[in-house]
This record gives sequence, structure tokens and C-alpha cells, in this order.
Amino acid sequence: MHLGTKTAVGISVADHVIEVVELAMGKKPSIRARNRTSLDAGVIVGGAIRDEKKLAEAFVKLFAEAKPVPVSGRHVVFGVPESATYFHIFETQKISGEYIAAEVTRNIPLPAEDIAWGYRVFSQSKDVSRVVVAAASRALVDSWQKFLSTQGITIDIFDIEVFAIFRNLFREFPREPVLVVDIGAETTAISIFDSAGLVYTRSIRIAGEYLTREIATALKIAHDEAEEKKVAMGLEDREHPIFFALVKGLEMITREMRAAQEYVVRTHTMRISEIVLAGGSSRIRGLSTYMEANFGVTVVEASPTSDVEAVGYALRGLETRWDVTDPKIVLEQKITSWHIPKPSIHWSMPHASPRRWWRLFTQ
Repeated sequence: MHLGTKTAVGISVADHVIEVVELAMGKKPSIRARNRTSLDAGVIVGGAIRDEKKLAEAFVKLFAEAKPVPVSGRHVVFGVPESATYFHIFETQKISGEYIAAEVTRNIPLPAEDIAWGYRVFSQSKDVSRVVVAAASRALVDSWQKFLSTQGITIDIFDIEVFAIFRNLFREFPREPVLVVDIGAETTAISIFDSAGLVYTRSIRIAGEYLTREIATALKIAHDEAEEKKVAMGLEDREHPIFFALVKGLEMITREMRAAQEYVVRTHTMRISEIVLAGGSSRIRGLSTYMEANFGVTVVEASPTSDVEAVGYALRGLETRWDVTDPKIVLEQKITSWHIPKPSIHWSMPHASPRRWWRLFTQ
């Protein structure tokens, strides 16, 4: 807290980078402090801590060297690493604890005793409810809790990246389905949200680094030069060999996007109304124009900042309303214990188009 102002801290973790954002709530959320620290290879692998000493050094710098001021909050919303998160989304006519627990054990590829999970239930109609389950390894989540406690940091919420990204992009759920494509360095997360929340999500290991390697191979140049050309040229020159290398590299991403699009049409008879591009590797020149030409819908580029997830985590700490709609990983909840909340519908506000948060964080 700062002079009575509510603040919240969000931490985003990936294998090669950690980010922190501290938000303060005035008339609207504002960034009080932010920082990003790169990690040596092997410090975090697949979301799991491998070198506690180096990671501890990185966290000290992360908080102390944040700009414009050090991060002061020590109670945080922590994002479970995307590479270590599992999802199961299903619809059912009858909600029961036994049924949900059985779905978790059948569909989450971890031993039952190692599943830490959370869920939310949403009404689809009078008779059908959608259940969104998010899960991770209990041992992995517990290891992060213990590690951060040694740094004087308390985790108040274990949050989920896909929800944090959406939370930073939109203030409410859209009336018509929106496809959010988060292209990072190593993975691309493809998610669809409708008026009741998350309806589809899938992550693939095709992203910025893969595109750079495609360019390096096609043009027979070094990795660093390929990265520079990717950023500088992108898809703007259709006659340049880099264009064809990028199109080839993007093929798997666009294929997964089409699969997601077709899934919503097939299962919900609703078409995607908009595509939102997020993530550091989504800022390739000409990418939004290329996507619009291929999908025939409006494509919007999200915040150019890299810490979209960390901001989204901090927003959850500021606004308790997200606890109603977004699941969190709960260490205390075992497969043999559960609480089933009353299903509810979460409609978007009646605007012509959903209002977005990200414009607040691009200064």
C-alpha cells in the first residue's frame, strides 16, 4: 500500500525471462513499477526451477531495479508457467463434485496425487454448463511457493497465463467470439473467448525462435542476422525471400488458428468476430495485414510491451471481480475434495465493441 492506494504485484515466469509489474489503483489502474530480467539457459526448464541460486539473484535484481521505482509489494499474483499448465474444457448437463473430479483425473496427464487444479462453472443454457479446468503439477507449484518464500515473497494467487492475457486486453467478455493469439519466443497460445469466458485454448511450440530459424535456413545467414531481418522487414516485401520464409514458418500457427476457428463454428455455431495478436513475436511488420487477408476478419495488435501477462496478473490482484470468472490453481484442493460454485452467466457490457485495458499500459 502507498498512502492508502491499493497496489498489486504480478509476476510472469518463462524459461528464459522473468517479469514483474506493480499496479496502483486510482481512478484507473496505472503502472507504478515494472522490470524484466533475462535468465541463463537451464535456470528454469519447462517451468521448473533448476538453479535456485541464479534464480534468487535474478529475483533480487527484478524487484530492486524496477523502474521508475523498486517494487515494494511482497504479496503477489504469480503466473504458473504456461509450459507447465494443462486445461480441460467440457460441457455437461449435470454438475457434481464427483463428475468434475473424474474429468480431471481422466483428462489431465499427471498422477492424480500430483494434480493441483482449479475450475469455474458457467451456464451455457438452462440445461448445459461449461466447466473450465486449469491444472499443474502439485510438486512444481509447491516448489515455486517455497522458493519465493525464501525471497520474502508470498503468493496470494496462482494465476493462469491465458486468463491474464485476456484480462489485460479486455475489460469484459465479448458478445461474439474473439480469437487471441499470443506469439512468444518459444510457444504460441491460441485461445477463444466468448460471452461466458474461455471456450478453447491450445499451445504449440512454434513461435518467434522457430520463425527466426526458418529465415536463417532459407537465407543461409546467421541466427542474429535472421532475427534482425525478421524485425526490420517482416512480411512487408512480398518479393523478398524473407517473406516466403516467414509464410512457411507461420503455416503451423495459421493452421492451428483455423482449427480453433472451425471448432467454434462446429460446436457453438458462432463465427470469430476478431483476432487479437499479442506477445513479443506478434510485432512482425505486416503480420496483422497478412492475418486479415487470410482469415477475413479484423485483426488488432495488442500492447507493444512485453509484460502483457505480468500486467494481467497484477490486475487480478487489484480487482476481485476476476475471481468469479477465472480459475486459479489451488494447492489445498485435492481430487478427493471440491466445492461446486453456482453456475453463472457473464455477459459483456452493451458496447459496440469491447473496451480494452491495454491502452492504459503502452505509455
